[in-house]
Amino acid sequence: NIEEMEIVAQSENMEEMEMMAQSENFTTVFNTESSYMVKQTLFDLLDDHPEILEDSEVLDSLYTVLHYSSTSKTKAINDLIKQGNSGYLLSALNTNIVNLREAAHMLAYTIKCNGNVANAKLNYEYYLNENQALSAEIKTLKLNKRTLANLNNNTIEPDNIVSSNNKAINAIYLNQLFGVDTVDLSCCLSTLISIANQCPFAGGPAVYWARGIYEMVVPGIVYNDDSVCTTVSNERRGVDANSNSVLANNPLESEGIITYPNPTDGIFNIEVDNTYLNANLQIYDVLGKVVFEQKITNVKSTLDLSSLNKGTYIISIRSEAGNIYRNKISLN
Repeated sequence: NIEEMEIVAQSENMEEMEMMAQSENFTTVFNTESSYMVKQTLFDLLDDHPEILEDSEVLDSLYTVLHYSSTSKTKAINDLIKQGNSGYLLSALNTNIVNLREAAHMLAYTIKCNGNVANAKLNYEYYLNENQALSAEIKTLKLNKRTLANLNNNTIEPDNIVSSNNKAINAIYLNQLFGVDTVDLSCCLSTLISIANQCPFAGGPAVYWARGIYEMVVPGIVYNDDSVCTTVSNERRGVDANSNSVLANNPLESEGIITYPNPTDGIFNIEVDNTYLNANLQIYDVLGKVVFEQKITNVKSTLDLSSLNKGTYIISIRSEAGNIYRNKISLN
């Protein structure tokens, strides 16, 4: 928009963008990923506002280089998705749905009052047919956009974890959610869980997309990014995990509850304060099925989960007052 362009065109912002375009040092630990994400953000802005390129050789050079990379394809995919999710067709459909609802009310009222049912029925059938036609047209539009987006996505050759995650999440969204009649994520749960559990600084925006999609399967999961990112940072810097502030055995800690070890080989400990005494504890598999359930009657309990298959599970604890604790546990 005009306001955005005025902000972008300011000299100080231009200088800042040029510095970002030329820099290769953004963070100590997550530099490769940060550099990739900054360049992707700059490319998206420049692609939407090519006028900027006329005023900066630095940005024009960056845009030219990235135009032939996976960065350009990622932008093209996002644009195709936006085109399939917006536009005059959706606006027309929303308007027609309102008209269809009014026509249905009028038909029902006419029948009740013994009025001219024939005309009211014709009016209702007109909007019903319009609704079906617009829905079919939108579905065709989404199918065409999905085909083009998949072609772009399939040709991407990831060169880092951020672009690899982007490609994986794009594939899931395009084929399992975008313009489909029935959502089925059973084929992709392991990929979603793997990406959702990553540190966002390392895995990029796709980490949040994965969490959003997985929320459709198991809602209410809490992700401990402080712990995850600290662990990744320490690994990259060669720091002994036992020498920092992250507790051993990766406990999942929340106010009033500590659960450990995680991952576990089957024996799982839970420590609670009085708030969670008599709380209901449930453990779900990745499909949302309850596989373990019991009451918490002591401040410290030990669960034997060795009968469960290895994999990722969701633990949910609901107190009598309605407080809810949720998190992930891994069974090795």
